[in-house]
Amino acid sequence: NPPYSDFIPMLRKAMAICHNKVAMLLPLRYLTSQERYVIFKQYPPKRVYVYIERICIAKNGKFEEYEAGMNMEMYAWYVWEKDFDGEPTLRWISNKRTSHQNAKALILDFDYTLFDTRADDKVRKNSTNKDWDIIYSKIPEYRLYDGWREVFERAKTKGVKIAIISTAKKDLIQKTLDYFGLQCDIIVGWQRCYQKPHPHLVEMALNKLQVSKDYVISIGDSVVDMEMSQNGGVRFIGAL
Repeated sequence: NPPYSDFIPMLRKAMAICHNKVAMLLPLRYLTSQERYVIFKQYPPKRVYVYIERICIAKNGKFEEYEAGMNMEMYAWYVWEKDFDGEPTLRWISNKRTSHQNAKALILDFDYTLFDTRADDKVRKNSTNKDWDIIYSKIPEYRLYDGWREVFERAKTKGVKIAIISTAKKDLIQKTLDYFGLQCDIIVGWQRCYQKPHPHLVEMALNKLQVSKDYVISIGDSVVDMEMSQNGGVRFIGAL
C-alpha cells in the first residue's frame, strides 16, 4: 500500500529491482489519468484484482481512530510480473463479509417505525392548513415503540450515527425527540423538491453524516421506505 503521491517513482524502482513480481494495493481510480496511463503502458500490470466491496484501511491497524469503515474508496490489487508485455487480466475479490460487519449509521423512518403517532393522524391528514399547535400538543400521546430507547443508547456508546428521514415536518420530529429525551445526528424532514422514494434523501443524509452507504442500515415500515433505501443503495430492514 504505497504512498499514493509517490506511486509512479515507487513502481519504477520496484520494477527495476524485483526478481519476479510486484503487487500494490491502490485505489481503483488509479486506472485513470494521462500520467498513470503512460506508466501503465511502460509497465502493464498482468492482473488487477478488484474488491467487490469497500475495504477497511487504517494506519497501524487503528481502525476506530481512523473510522476506516467510512472509507469511500474502492480498491484493487495491481500485480506486475517481470518482463510481462501483454494485456492486463481483470479479476474480482469477494469480500462481502466485511460490507455490513459493523454498521456506522442507521437511517430511520419516523411515523410507525420509531413512534406510534396515530394521536394526531386526523389533523395531519385532513387539514390543508395544519394547526401545528394542535399537532404539537399531541406529542405526549405518541408512543415510542419498544426497544428504540436501547437502540439509541447503544448507538451512542458505539459511535453509530443516526439519521431520521421522514415526510413529517422537521420541527415535529425534533420536538418529539426532545420530549422523549432522544438525540439523532441528522433529520431530513419534508422536502418540497424530493419525496420518498427518491434516493436523493439518502444521499443528503449520508453526505452530512460522512458515512459510506456500505455501512448503513435503513429501517422503515412502508414500501416507499424500502424503495427509497434500495434506490439509495443501502441495506433495508422492514419494521412490521
